[in-house]
Amino acid sequence: MKRESAFLESGAPRVVHLAGRVSEEVFSFLGPTTAALASSGAEQTLVLIDDLRYRHLLPRFDHRVELVLIAPDRSITAQWRRALRTFRRVLASGPVSAVHLHGLRASAFGAVIVNLSEGSAPVFYSLRGWRNFGLAGMLASAMLRVFRRWSVQPPARAIAAGASQADALAARGHPQAVAVVETPVPREFFAVPRNEARHPLLISGSPYPDPRSVELFARLAVLLGGTPLRIGFNWVGSVDPGSRMRLQAANVGIFESVADAARASRLASSWLFVAPGSTRRVPATLIEALAVGLPVVAIDAAHHRELVRDGETGFLCNTEEDLLDCIARLIDSPELRANIGQTARAEAAKRFSEEHFRDALLNAYALGNTRWTEQPSLV
Repeated sequence: MKRESAFLESGAPRVVHLAGRVSEEVFSFLGPTTAALASSGAEQTLVLIDDLRYRHLLPRFDHRVELVLIAPDRSITAQWRRALRTFRRVLASGPVSAVHLHGLRASAFGAVIVNLSEGSAPVFYSLRGWRNFGLAGMLASAMLRVFRRWSVQPPARAIAAGASQADALAARGHPQAVAVVETPVPREFFAVPRNEARHPLLISGSPYPDPRSVELFARLAVLLGGTPLRIGFNWVGSVDPGSRMRLQAANVGIFESVADAARASRLASSWLFVAPGSTRRVPATLIEALAVGLPVVAIDAAHHRELVRDGETGFLCNTEEDLLDCIARLIDSPELRANIGQTARAEAAKRFSEEHFRDALLNAYALGNTRWTEQPSLV
C-alpha cells in the first residue's frame, strides 16, 4: 500500500492552513497544495492575511477550500494577533487531521497556538518565500524545543522546497527526515510543442525581480548581439525600473506578466535558456524551461546543481568564458540542442508534474500521521 493512501483512508480528513500574505511565490506552492488535498477528498480551511496587491490570486484557489481573510493592519503585531485568534477558533471548530503552517511568521506564531490547543494533530511547516535557509533552520530548532518543553507529540515536521533547504534544516539538528516537495509546473509547459525561432534566440527570466541576473544577461546580449549569427535575447518575468533600462539598452525583449500558456509558448520558441547568476530563490522559470524541453546553460550554483545534470539536461559553468563556450556549442549543434532538450523534458515530467507533486505531498503528510488509517485527530 502506498503511504499516501493512509491519508485517503481516514474518511473525511480536515486540514487547517495558516499563512501570512500570499504572494505569487507563496501561492506557487500553497495553491497546488490545497488543490491536491481537495482532489484527495480533504476538507480545508485557509487562514491568511488579506492584501490588495495579491487579491488577484484568491480566485485561483480551488473552490472547495474555505478562505478566511484577516484584514491588513499597519501594525504587524495587531494584524498577527487577530490572525492567531481566528486561527485558534478555526482549530477549535471541529476535528482536525493536520495543521500546515506556511511562511516564517506563520510557522513561529502558529506553532505556539497549536501547542496551546488541546489535541495532537500532526503539524507541518513550509518556508516558501524565505530565502535565508540558516535562519529557517534556527526557527525549526526553536520550534522543536517548544514542542519538547511542552511535551507535545508529534513535533512539527518540515516540508522543504528543495534539497538545499532540507540540508540546511538537517544541519541545524532537525531530528526527523525532512520531506522534499518541489513546486509543480503547470501542464501547459509539458504540452507545448517545441518550435525554434528562425535565428538563434536565447531566453532568461525570473518571476521575481533579480537585478544581478538581469545585469549579467544584458552583458551577454551586448557581447553576442553584434555577431553575424543575429542572436536575439528575451527576458521573461518581473523587472524593476533599473533592470528594464539595462535590458532595453542591450536590445533584450521584455515580456512581463503573461499567462502560463503564453509563457510556455515564448520559451518553446527559444533555442536555449541561460541562467547567468546565482539565486537564493527556487529558479521557477528555469524549471519551466526544462519542462518545455530547452537545454539550460547555468552558472554553477546550489539551486542550479539541484536541477541541471551537467552534460545531460544542460551545462553548469564556473566562469563567463565557460558560459559563452557552452552557448556557442548549443547554437552550433541542432542535434545537441534536441538531445539535451528531450532529456530535460523527460526528467522534468517525472519530477515536476502535478501527479508527482500530489504523491510527494501526500507521502509527506502520511509520514507525520500514522493514525490517519484510523480517524482524524482532534485539536
